Amino acid sequence: MSQHKIKSYTLSNGLRVNLNQIKRTPTVCVTVGYHVGSKNEVKGMTGIAHLFEHLMFDNVNSNKFDKVYDLCGLYSGSENNAYTTYDQTVYYISLPNHQLELGLWLEAQRMNSFTIQEESLKTQKSVVTEEINQNVFNQPYGQMSTAINAMMYDTNCFYNWEVYGSIEDVNSFSIVKAQEFFNSYYSPSNSVLTIVGDFELESAMKFVEKYFGSITEKNGTMKPYSFDSTLCKTNQRSFYTDDIPLEGASISFHIPKKYSNDYTVSQFVSSILGRGKSTVLYNELVREKQLCSEVYSYIDSREESSILTIQAIASDESNTAEQIEESLVSTLKTVISNGYTPKELQKVSTKSLTSFAYQTQLVEGVADYITTSTMLINTPEYINSLEDNFKKVTLEECTVFTQEYLQFDKSNTLLIKKQ
Repeated sequence: MSQHKIKSYTLSNGLRVNLNQIKRTPTVCVTVGYHVGSKNEVKGMTGIAHLFEHLMFDNVNSNKFDKVYDLCGLYSGSENNAYTTYDQTVYYISLPNHQLELGLWLEAQRMNSFTIQEESLKTQKSVVTEEINQNVFNQPYGQMSTAINAMMYDTNCFYNWEVYGSIEDVNSFSIVKAQEFFNSYYSPSNSVLTIVGDFELESAMKFVEKYFGSITEKNGTMKPYSFDSTLCKTNQRSFYTDDIPLEGASISFHIPKKYSNDYTVSQFVSSILGRGKSTVLYNELVREKQLCSEVYSYIDSREESSILTIQAIASDESNTAEQIEESLVSTLKTVISNGYTPKELQKVSTKSLTSFAYQTQLVEGVADYITTSTMLINTPEYINSLEDNFKKVTLEECTVFTQEYLQFDKSNTLLIKKQ
């Protein structure tokens, strides 16, 4: 796979800029990431970063039209979206390459000044409230992430709550607080601009300076935060009840943060344990014992501390969460004791390379990789190391990682019970 030739520089106002020319198709992606997520919230004001993601689509000023961002996108043949995590909020717009200037103008408008009105805030509160109801409270197992966070981290830790936050906190958010949040986090020096696609370098740099160069720092104050291992809870066993058809259980482990030296190895271990239907866990719990209908492993990667979770759902109403927990622990201990095989490692390596190739076929995927690694570790070219990283992971590294981090006396167990 060819290396990405990324031109990176910083404007006088502190905005970090990445330009990556990919001339496969006549399209371009403009991505802007802000180093703010639910990690920057406090108790009593949770879910604000995610609410703000919605609000910012109304933060393009016009004396004649509402929803300027959406209208410009519609008539220019572009598409846009955004997402919020614990650590960042990222916006992107993909356009025909002759509309690059429009994309940069829209994103600069969003960053430049706060123009949100009470009506927009009211509307977006309603939208976010419905999203929380749909994805958390009215979704089977939708409260699992919230329960895992509360179980894994101390109540004083910013990772203790879910990105969605609470409906009560979202609805109590005022326009004054919104202005303060914008001034604190939506500044050039807290942002990364990435352009990927078919464009001319000199023209792009001129447009960037034209629209972003004059944006000044806001007068807000970022909430200070710090993290250490004492904020991680271990050896917890918890449960919650929900209106679900089948009970389930999960086991979660604290693992190193995103982009740490063990980051790629952790992804491999998680995939070996529970990605796909040919893993030992799936064969044992689903095929052989027929105790579970599904079992899988995933990593919740974060800037300061990550979580590896192995989760299983019952195959029948008669199978209890306690039975699943017992079998999950027993099988997992056997897998860890027996170690991993070269075949398992090769399979995960191939899948990882294939997934990476698929994601980076699109300019949006490339832009996202570059923006995130710039924001969190100030390394735009991290994307160029991933292919080699996937190829270099060894069985020994996976074994050492497992022995160090997947210790049951430091794990936390969650049972999901029927009401």
